[in-house]
Amino acid sequence: ERHLNNVGVIHDGGPVDSNKAICMNSDKSLKEENLRLREVALKCEQRLHTAEEELQHLRANLSSCEALLNDYHGDAAAQASQLHILNERLKKTEADRERNQIQLDDVEQRLLEAESRNRILENVLQSKESNQWNYASSTPTNMKLGKHTRSLHLDLDDYLGQNDQLNDNIGILKDQKIAGTTNNDLILELRRELCEAHNEKKQIENQTEMRLNDLRAQLNQADATNRSLQAYLTFLKRSYASVFQPDLVINPSLFSPHQPMTCPSTTQLAANNMTTTTTKDS
Repeated sequence: ERHLNNVGVIHDGGPVDSNKAICMNSDKSLKEENLRLREVALKCEQRLHTAEEELQHLRANLSSCEALLNDYHGDAAAQASQLHILNERLKKTEADRERNQIQLDDVEQRLLEAESRNRILENVLQSKESNQWNYASSTPTNMKLGKHTRSLHLDLDDYLGQNDQLNDNIGILKDQKIAGTTNNDLILELRRELCEAHNEKKQIENQTEMRLNDLRAQLNQADATNRSLQAYLTFLKRSYASVFQPDLVINPSLFSPHQPMTCPSTTQLAANNMTTTTTKDS
């Protein structure tokens, strides 16, 4: 049969040749299919490699995003803590501001009261000064009293000027926003200046009262001296008239209050009184 087949293949070109052709065609198809499958497999490998690279890139991006997210979470927590601290500081600052505002209102009220008392004192001093000027005359004692009164008036003007300067300084401190100066520093400065103003006012009041007492004493002494001299002069005139009237015609000018008699005893007494008055005034 093998021989027949060989003969048939060689000589006849029958079914054997046909099967061989079929096998060759099938083998060619298989090769082509194998090549196509290899190409498909190569493309799949390339796609798989590309996909793996993309997957690695995505994993790297995911890790970076996770790290960035953790950083964001940490920053958010830190900012929340900082915000809480700032909120607490803001509340404390607001409370301090309200407390300082209350203290400032109290200081302003005290300043207004001090100004009111100063105006009352000024009115009293002006009234006393007016009364003293009305009482002034040409005698040396009253001239000295007028001098003291003018000095007192100058001291009062000086005090009022200092008080106005203090008010101006307070206004400047309230209006200016000095760097590094807090409300507490402003309140302490206002309190210090207010204390100084009170002390200065008390000193001026004491000095004024002492001067007024001194002036009153000088006025009383001058009045007593004048009354004593007038009484003594009247006594001398009456004595002179009673003694010398029978023998002399008395000149009416002798009894003029503006031209008193001049006698050794009267001159000596007047000189002693003036010396005593000058010593006490000094």
